[in-house]
Order: sequence, then C-alpha cells, then structure tokens
Amino acid sequence: QVMTTLPDTGCPAWVQTNPGGSGYWVAAPGAEALLRLARAPALSAGEALALVGDARLLHEAGLADTPTLLALLRALAEHPRREVVTEAARALAALAPLRDDSPAGAYAAQWQALFGARARALGWQARAGDGDDERLLRAALLPWVAELGEDAALRADARRLAEAWLADPA
Repeated sequence: QVMTTLPDTGCPAWVQTNPGGSGYWVAAPGAEALLRLARAPALSAGEALALVGDARLLHEAGLADTPTLLALLRALAEHPRREVVTEAARALAALAPLRDDSPAGAYAAQWQALFGARARALGWQARAGDGDDERLLRAALLPWVAELGEDAALRADARRLAEAWLADPA
C-alpha cells in the first residue's frame, strides 16, 4: 500500500487519480474529492468506469459511506456512454442487500431517481434507428429498473408484451 499526500498549497477543483482509467490501483480520496471528480467536465469513459469501480471497492471496504456512493452514482447516471451507465447501475444493484435495512421503498426510489426516466424512455422494444448502445443498455437497465426499482409501468409493459408473444410468437 502506497499512500501519497498531495501538498495543499493550491486547491484544485478536482484531482484525477487515475488518468485514462487504465491504472491497476484504487485511489481513496475523501467523499468530497470523489464527488468533485465524478462531476469533472473532462472525465473520460475510462476514468468514469475506474471511478465507479474504485467507489464500489471503497464502499465494500467501509472507506466510503452509502450516501457518498449514491451521490457518485447519481453524478454518473446520465453519462453519455452506455458502459458508464451500465456500470453505475451494476453498482446500485450491488447495494440490493441493503434494501432490507432501508425504509420501505427507499431502495426502489434510488433506482427511479437515477435510472427510471432513462429506462422508460428506452422502453422494452427496439425502435428503428436504435444502435448497439441502445439495445445493450435496454437489456441491462430495464430488468433492474422494473424489478429493483419496482417500476409498475415497466412491469405492466413487460407483461403485456410477454402475453402478446405467447398468444402469437410471430
């Protein structure tokens, strides 16, 4: 374990601890630094993916609390890259065991706040012009939002589509 303390003579808005997201290390900045980095304007997809991974590991190790992890995921949930959104959703799905210790509906509310609108906009069915990113994000995100986000509209649509297919697979 190598710990490096940065001199605090200047106060940058954020510090990139893993430029390009290609390093094999986990940085452990404080909660505020994590959140500032998640909101950094030039955060690449690789850096965002590394940041989600680091935040998950820090949370699992007890070095980042759940509100910090949720705030970080909220900052990255609208990322333009499918891979980042999927990884953020995977991190939220990993928190599923915590829903038993939360007030009723609190965990589902997180899913709705972070991914509900995007999942409903994608919908279950492919549209003309959808690319691979939309198809892959739909396959990853919709089942989680429907189940863990307790999304009644997505569940009803899934049931309607399944019943229609059962009635006529063509």
